[in-house]
Amino acid sequence: ETTIPTTTTTTNTTTTHEQEGFQISNMSTLHNNDANLLLNKQDHVLSNKDTPHDQSTTMPHQQGQLNDTHTQHTMDEHLNVKQQPIQNSSSNYLNKDSECKMELSAEQKDISTISMQPINQETHKEPSSYQSEPATINIASNYPENNNDDASNDNEEELTTPYSQRQSESGKSTASNLDDLRIGSLDSKYARYACIVNHAQGDRSMEIPLFSFAKPHMRAFHFAWISFFVAFFAWFAIAPLLAEIRDSLRLTKTDIWNSNIAGVAGGVFFRIFTGPLCDRFGARWVTATILLFISIPVALTGLVQTSIHLIFLRLATGLAGSVFVTSQYWTSTMFTREVAGTATSLVAGWGNLGGGIAQLISGSCIFPLLKIFYGEIGSDDLEETQRAERAWRLVCVVPATVSLLTSYFIIRYSDDSPKGNYRKLRRLDLMPPVSAFESLKEGAKNHNTWLLCIHYACCFGVELTMTSTAALYFHDEFGQSTESAAAIASIFGWMNLFARGLGGFVSDVMNMKFGMRGRLVWQVIAIFCEGISSILFAYSGSLAGAIISMIIFSLFVQIAEGSTFSIVPYVNPKVTGSIVGIIGAGGNL
Repeated sequence: ETTIPTTTTTTNTTTTHEQEGFQISNMSTLHNNDANLLLNKQDHVLSNKDTPHDQSTTMPHQQGQLNDTHTQHTMDEHLNVKQQPIQNSSSNYLNKDSECKMELSAEQKDISTISMQPINQETHKEPSSYQSEPATINIASNYPENNNDDASNDNEEELTTPYSQRQSESGKSTASNLDDLRIGSLDSKYARYACIVNHAQGDRSMEIPLFSFAKPHMRAFHFAWISFFVAFFAWFAIAPLLAEIRDSLRLTKTDIWNSNIAGVAGGVFFRIFTGPLCDRFGARWVTATILLFISIPVALTGLVQTSIHLIFLRLATGLAGSVFVTSQYWTSTMFTREVAGTATSLVAGWGNLGGGIAQLISGSCIFPLLKIFYGEIGSDDLEETQRAERAWRLVCVVPATVSLLTSYFIIRYSDDSPKGNYRKLRRLDLMPPVSAFESLKEGAKNHNTWLLCIHYACCFGVELTMTSTAALYFHDEFGQSTESAAAIASIFGWMNLFARGLGGFVSDVMNMKFGMRGRLVWQVIAIFCEGISSILFAYSGSLAGAIISMIIFSLFVQIAEGSTFSIVPYVNPKVTGSIVGIIGAGGNL
């Protein structure tokens, strides 16, 4: 039964109308709460800017009946009405079979002549706003410059227009325009966002407010780099301890290098398939699953007894490198292509910082503290080598615990995309299903994917080598202790704090000035300077010279990484996950 406003409320007659299976009955004594069906989610948001669930706004159905004069006025302003299902973040979508279109012309004031027709789902377009009386929700007050019948169409077009182009006649952007760009699409979980978004790019954010932790964009941004940071920390927590492990287990230099190869080789296979899994299930679940899995072998580091054990252990922990793919994919889905270079570079750079922190925390903090601890509780004749062996066997429990906790928080407090989680969007038929195999095949067919794969091997592959062996290099070549060598090696990773983000930022600037050609020119400059600085580091004969040249070397390595991935979102946006996986695997390879 559907109640329709009429021009009079004193008639007690009952009219029944049947057409296309719908019925209208009991048309007397109508109430204003029927007008609530005409309000969509955007109307509610515009009248309530603080929050989509603000209880301070009085809805029409909470105001009771209106008088005859108000009913007459409402009828005059809603002569042509299209009823639509109400969509919001908490209610279920109405059954499509129950949707209908009600048309009432100016001449058909008699309620018995209302025509009822099923909605054509292919051609029906939902209006963006309706005017209403000030006593309820005054949409017109939010658009003082649009008081004509075309106001709804103008407002709908404004939602997909860049803010810089949306200006008033005086040339100054209005606060109303800015608020429009924070409104979520009708198929979004969120009624409004904390960031300015581009509806044409799937509600991706057009800005990067670093100090915000609001859902969904900035929450995903921070969880992306934190998850990669924790993964890198767990992945390379063993690196500064390799000298102690070598002495305790009596391993050769070849055994250590084989374990280093296994540590990065495991990530080659996993990175390739992590991308398609992100396209299928979303980055949130894939990230949490990887962090949960790697916490097990990392915690079992203390049980290693032979070189074979060490190789298989590092092969399993190499899965941690796949979190790089999920973090890049996650960030790409949250930010527009215009700022994706900066966003992805910051996430990857701060995540790579975990490698430098692992050198510092594992080798220079936890390891010496555990040696002191075992010295205090042990007997006086406990040798230094025995205390060191007991210490390195317990160090990796700390990163394993951190990895386990991070996986829980990611699932509990984040979203897959700006519009919500993939699982629910697909259940509501708001997102097409994706085949992981088809996604991988589509990404592999593009030759640009393989060119960028080679580029990334020349920068991130170098960083993995340095992170794995820098501490051992300074220990053997310059006679540094385990603690001192780890501290020096951590400098290489510390450059990720700003260098990789700088590479992506400059690439975005070059793109604004010169287009894609600007990005490519910057890419060539970054990799060329990386090669020159690599040669300088190789020929440094003193400790001070090696440290200085390593800092310059690290700077251009990170810049080249940021520049490379600022190009990735342009290759094929539909299969970004697969492309990121293939290119990321090039770094491990």
